[in-house]
Amino acid sequence: MLVLALDTALGACSVAVGDAQGVRASRFEVMGTGHAEALMPMIEAVLAEACVAPGQIDRLGVTVGPGSFTGTRIGLAAARAFGRALGIPVVGMTTFEALAVRAPGRPRVVAFDARRNQIYVQFFAADGTAWDDGAALDVADAARHLEEWGVRDPVLLGSGAAMLGEIAGAEASQHLWPDAALFLPLIARAPMPKNMPRPLYLRAPDVTMPAVP
Repeated sequence: MLVLALDTALGACSVAVGDAQGVRASRFEVMGTGHAEALMPMIEAVLAEACVAPGQIDRLGVTVGPGSFTGTRIGLAAARAFGRALGIPVVGMTTFEALAVRAPGRPRVVAFDARRNQIYVQFFAADGTAWDDGAALDVADAARHLEEWGVRDPVLLGSGAAMLGEIAGAEASQHLWPDAALFLPLIARAPMPKNMPRPLYLRAPDVTMPAVP
């Protein structure tokens, strides 16, 4: 099963093509903005490098958030468009799950900077099982949960890991963003989705729509 995986939800843009056994080609670039302009050239590049035509893709995978309002929707829109055009399933994966794959075999906390002194955070056991559903929390509240649950020697991942680590007294890793090349095997092994993925918002977007006259 050939899989094309995409991520534009946060501070990087990444694309990978491969299957459950490995990645054939990938691209990863850290960027604060410009995901929409970068995504299609990245897709074309990885498909060309892997000698894969779009019609050979069996499944798509995309991160659904939490993340930036615009970035999340860019990846989802692209994945949905490809899925409908090719008539193939699209699997959604949270950015928590996508980044948690970087620390197998250890308790881990994935935390993304949500601004306003908050982080999007989710806790995972050493076997990868999520301990909670993920939430937008004040950094101090997240640190208190970490202590209450008795998590020992956790790996802190994500752009909010340093903020959490300062309060919790734990060391933050340097892995800030999901990488499609790493979460692609999970997409390949995921159950067949029943519907198109939808964005995951843990907090109302920082966008005010103009009133309709």
